[in-house]
Amino acid sequence: MSEHTIELGRLIRRTRVAAGWSIEEMRMRAGISHVTWRRLESGATVKEITYGKVEQAFRWAAGSIELFLRDGTTPARADTLVIYAVVLTPFDPPEIAGLYTNQAAAEQHRELLRDRWTVEQWRVSDSFPPKQPRS
Repeated sequence: MSEHTIELGRLIRRTRVAAGWSIEEMRMRAGISHVTWRRLESGATVKEITYGKVEQAFRWAAGSIELFLRDGTTPARADTLVIYAVVLTPFDPPEIAGLYTNQAAAEQHRELLRDRWTVEQWRVSDSFPPKQPRS
């Protein structure tokens, strides 16, 4: 367990409790086992695919947990995450040198690369609808 995964576990637990969801409800929404959910909340490492399931269950933007583990960026709702991409233009698709949630960090990276590298703002949205509770 790392300091980052422990903090992620605390965040997941706080978010679940604040929403009024039990572990059983959340693990079912995410489609993971009770043991795996407990591992998440305790800060243990889990398979990367599990993070995507948790993001869907909380309606966080795809990649939010990876960003949290990397730089502490609080996961955002799927429709609110803005990514700043350092890209080499004019290629299509663009060659990506880095992705940031902070525009200033993206600009610093671009300055190091110079020339044809630019910073583009991308909105990330979740293409998956939330799981509907069973009636």
